[in-house]
Amino acid sequence: MSYFPFFVQTDNKKILIIGGGRVAAEKFNKLKHFTDSITLLAEDFLFRSDGFKTIKKAWEPADIDGFDVVIAATDDHEANREIGELCRKKHIFVNTVDDIEFCDFIFPSIVKKDDVTVAISTNGSSPALSQYLRRKTEDMLPDDIGDIASSMKEARNVISKSVHDGRLRKRVYKKMLNVCLSGGDPTVFYPHEIVIATRGSKLAMAQSKLVKEKLLELGMTVTLKVVRTQGDRDQGSELAKIGGRGVFVKEIERVLLNGQADIAVHSGKDLPSQIADGLVIAATPEAASDRDVMLSFTDTPKKIGTGSLRRICQLKQVFPDACFIPIRGNVDTRIRKLRDGEVDAIIVAQAGLDRLGIDVSDFKVRVFGDDECLPAATQGIMAVECRSDSTELRSLLSLIDDPMTHERFNAERLFVKALGADCTAPAATRCYLTGGSSLTGHVSPDMSSYVMPAMYEGIRGTFNGVVRFIERDLTPENVNRLLGLSQSGHVPPSHQVNKNVRVSKLLGKVYIVGAGPSYDLLTLRAKYLIEHAEEIVYDDLIDISILSLASSDATFHAVGKRLGSRKARQEQINDLLVTLAEAGKNVVRLKGGDPYVFGRGGEEAGALEAAGIDYEVVPGISTAIAVPEHFGIPVTNRGSARSFSVITGHTAPDLNGESLSDFGKIDGSRIFLMGITQLPHIVDELIKGGASPDTPVAVMSRGYSADEQIIRGRLSDIAEKARNAPMPGIIFVGENAASGLRYVRKKSVTVTGTKSFTERARETFEEAGIVVKTVPHLLVEPAYDAQMDFEKESILTFTSANGVASFFSVYDRDLRNLADTEFACIGPATAAELSKHGFGADYIPGEYTTAELSKVLIKVAKNKKVYLLRADNASDELRKNLDNAGIQTENICIYRTMVDNRLIQGFVPDTDYILFGSANGVKTYFESGGSVGSAQVICIGPVTAKAYGRECLVPQESDLERVLEVIS
Repeated sequence: MSYFPFFVQTDNKKILIIGGGRVAAEKFNKLKHFTDSITLLAEDFLFRSDGFKTIKKAWEPADIDGFDVVIAATDDHEANREIGELCRKKHIFVNTVDDIEFCDFIFPSIVKKDDVTVAISTNGSSPALSQYLRRKTEDMLPDDIGDIASSMKEARNVISKSVHDGRLRKRVYKKMLNVCLSGGDPTVFYPHEIVIATRGSKLAMAQSKLVKEKLLELGMTVTLKVVRTQGDRDQGSELAKIGGRGVFVKEIERVLLNGQADIAVHSGKDLPSQIADGLVIAATPEAASDRDVMLSFTDTPKKIGTGSLRRICQLKQVFPDACFIPIRGNVDTRIRKLRDGEVDAIIVAQAGLDRLGIDVSDFKVRVFGDDECLPAATQGIMAVECRSDSTELRSLLSLIDDPMTHERFNAERLFVKALGADCTAPAATRCYLTGGSSLTGHVSPDMSSYVMPAMYEGIRGTFNGVVRFIERDLTPENVNRLLGLSQSGHVPPSHQVNKNVRVSKLLGKVYIVGAGPSYDLLTLRAKYLIEHAEEIVYDDLIDISILSLASSDATFHAVGKRLGSRKARQEQINDLLVTLAEAGKNVVRLKGGDPYVFGRGGEEAGALEAAGIDYEVVPGISTAIAVPEHFGIPVTNRGSARSFSVITGHTAPDLNGESLSDFGKIDGSRIFLMGITQLPHIVDELIKGGASPDTPVAVMSRGYSADEQIIRGRLSDIAEKARNAPMPGIIFVGENAASGLRYVRKKSVTVTGTKSFTERARETFEEAGIVVKTVPHLLVEPAYDAQMDFEKESILTFTSANGVASFFSVYDRDLRNLADTEFACIGPATAAELSKHGFGADYIPGEYTTAELSKVLIKVAKNKKVYLLRADNASDELRKNLDNAGIQTENICIYRTMVDNRLIQGFVPDTDYILFGSANGVKTYFESGGSVGSAQVICIGPVTAKAYGRECLVPQESDLERVLEVIS
């Protein structure tokens, strides 16, 4: 006899239990948790009825009439059977205790926790076994299984409305259950907003929209946030020359880590070998084609447009007579260059053409196979990235993941990891998980390694996925090992490549750069290298404002060595430089003064040379010359000093057999660096060597800083006069130390804020003879997702020059559309930026404040709409003022500010003043660990002063010219 386990709705079912003994009690105790419609009938009851209806009498056939279910549970077997036969005649569902023949249903062993009910049956063969299984089930179920069931019940109501596809809905339920069982929050599957960070190119937007569509199917609302990357900003350079890892990724990853977006969508091939800490690739939707294709008007092109070293390495053998022209830009741009005849052919990814829906029917289309051009690792794959601690979100994203694509993605990323490479590297590979190619690889049974065709610098081989023995230094021997070739370095004919196509190794380069004594004395070569560095290793003694030249992507390493506060041993610094270069980084080693003048630059160059690292030394203006000249002391002078010596005063007296006393005999200027603490010893040795006690001496401390000072004396008294001289300092011994040439101490100011603000301040203040040090700790990112559909009668309002610059960066329509638009600017600096783009400001308040700008707009905008084009965190005062006056207003975030705390963690200005240009600048400066030290604080306006909250200097108007009046 077979029983199917139905769960029956009991609320509207009338149930009769006949019997008052132990067996009837068991049945009653199981049923009472599921329904109130139970009637108990017996002459006497040995158990409590708990308020249920009871009838005390002997049973009669008429008693079963009107009931839907009857349970015969008397202690009389014959009576139970009689009840069973009668119920069947009247078509009433019946259970007769211990008489399986007359049972329409049986009672299972039940485990019930809130909404969770588990029924266990052995078809009546062994109640004891059922009880055993029930106990095991109770032990197995989590204590909160009832709460989980309640959550799933609520979720079912939500998801049934938000996810319309039945199959997808089932997958959502399964994922939700897994999240619940692991203690997570299932509401991540409920409809909510997800912000996708993406590049602004047409292809990137198309890919992000594909992911958006998948999330919309899950009931989400999706917003695209456009982020401009390094690769987007520099469209004029070849990718290989831009340098760096992840030129299309870093800025987007920063947005993710800052919490400004939930996920990011990348082209898989754009990812560097190592994504940022704290992030993970959560999903890879089904891949598109991984093939490269050539579009042309001829079968034998002579000028082929591609900026990819990977493609050039391989296609040079397919088209040996062709010239490869480096071109960049989106697919439309490349096609336009082909149509205009700039090139005969272009190479593009098939996936890009497909995703953009570009019609190429009027071109000759050649699709390259593996034997001609292996694709880049993960080409055609979209990678969806999120924060690694977003566990529930990762579960949601797994619903848009294609497992086969993800396996291929992981396998090909192993090759990228082995190289330490990114999208600019001349490398290619393709993993075939399911066969179908003459070059098919395989996945090992333990899924821990892969075998696949691969290429590096034009040399082909087979990559086996084992990366632990591959060194960063990709010598020919290591490349052979990587690609499974002969250890002897012999390359089989099928893998040989034209040597002219080979490109440089992926090792980085180190520039040992002299930073001079101050920003103003930096060389042009040093400035260029700092601006393009990926890693900057610097000493304490450099002018910190020099670091403001670095890109927002550069990583800073402070390894300063100052007496009493050593941060790193020289050996550690050497190792750091080698490690960074081996990782393929473009490294600048910044040293105060000149690197080879007591700067240990020679030691670092030696360590790099020993490690096979390419390096370049860039001279700097030595403090040995610059500081004395700054204080009006010529190092040489006809008639008083025809020579000069530069000596370290910080080491032991014996300098490779040369005694300090030897310098007492010589004529000319003697300049001691790092000698303040050794001053008494230096004086004694010079006099001992024959120097006159009347010889003039100057001790110059902290040159080019606000607390710089010079102490003059003679050998006979200088030790006493300068015993409290601050460090670092220079000791100048010789007749010129008594020079009466003019020394004018200049006032100095540290300027904080955005790059544009600090540079405008530098230009304004330096013209007035003020020393300026900039700390641009606020990064400006134009909001490429801003919606800019302006009404005809409108006033575009800008409250900063950054807003103007950002607006024209993102406004992608014909500027003639703005011909009838009016512009309002908060001050002349903002208006000046507007004029650079060919527009004049119609309205500028007399006082450059938000309150005054509000008054002007209220007066002129009665029948016009005012658009406030400002930062994401701009003050709400202006909008409130306009709203209260009944002015139609729309606030548009035209740029976002992010904090670059690399410059200000622990920063203390060494200038007379420190200037804050905005309330946000004040807030973020102190939140990131900056301080003001002994500098006087200047706030550019009352709003900024309010944010500072302490006594400070405030100019009469919020203008740099008025700040200049305060300083002067």
